[in-house]
Amino acid sequence: MSDTVGALAERIAGFTFVEDPRKQRSQIALFEEYLRRSALWFRAVPGAAWPFGDLAAALAPSVRADDALVRRVDEALPLDQSKEVVDSCLNALHFEALKASAAQLPDLPAPYEPLLLMYERGNGVHTTQIYFQIGASGVRKGPPEDFASTAPLPSLDSTTLDAIDARAS
Repeated sequence: MSDTVGALAERIAGFTFVEDPRKQRSQIALFEEYLRRSALWFRAVPGAAWPFGDLAAALAPSVRADDALVRRVDEALPLDQSKEVVDSCLNALHFEALKASAAQLPDLPAPYEPLLLMYERGNGVHTTQIYFQIGASGVRKGPPEDFASTAPLPSLDSTTLDAIDARAS
């Protein structure tokens, strides 16, 4: 298994989920970018589930992350995190294993990176009947088509994300 898969497992295992209300705007922006990317992948990959589907399983079910890395991630995630958080972290790990396998993938932006960055910035996601709940805020649920055509974030770098948060001050 590739070093990138192990590095991602360690990155995810380091998530603390310590909410920082000052980062709420960037977290929402990251989640909306995740939904946009997820919608694009949903359109491109037959059998993909939206929005928290296991893209690696839909693309190449036999390519999975090493069981020890899966256990490492699963055991490191706090017990108070939602099924969506746990599943998306494991899905990201399996997707990294798929990338490392040199499989042919659609020419689309990295699907899980915005979500992982959101988790690193302190919040998980919980779904309600109407919203995806991120901290004290929410993003209204909708079909993939509602998100596929939204404008992408110009960058996922910390300078851009910090500037989004600074607008809230």
